[in-house]
Amino acid sequence: MSSVAQRPRKVNYYLITRIVLATSWALLLGVGGVWVALEWPSRVPGNPKIWTVGGVTSVALGQFVFAALVADRLFPRANPWVSWTLQALSALAFGIGLLMLGLLVRGQ
Repeated sequence: MSSVAQRPRKVNYYLITRIVLATSWALLLGVGGVWVALEWPSRVPGNPKIWTVGGVTSVALGQFVFAALVADRLFPRANPWVSWTLQALSALAFGIGLLMLGLLVRGQ
């Protein structure tokens, strides 16, 4: 053991706050999306496909928010190709979902 005193690590409250808020946001989008996709088509009148597509779109956005705002901060040395691919697929799923929602709403 060395006799050199180690300085205590400085706590980055900004990073902790950002991670907690972004995780909460992603969790709300994900759980809310699953709830909307599975429960609302049978309970809310109208076209049930709109609720299913809207819920899946919300889940895709939750995945993107978590990957972009939380995972990239917690694991900065992760392979960028893996990170970018996951974010691109989530963003693509979100974009396709928005397009489908627009077409479904317009077709009503």
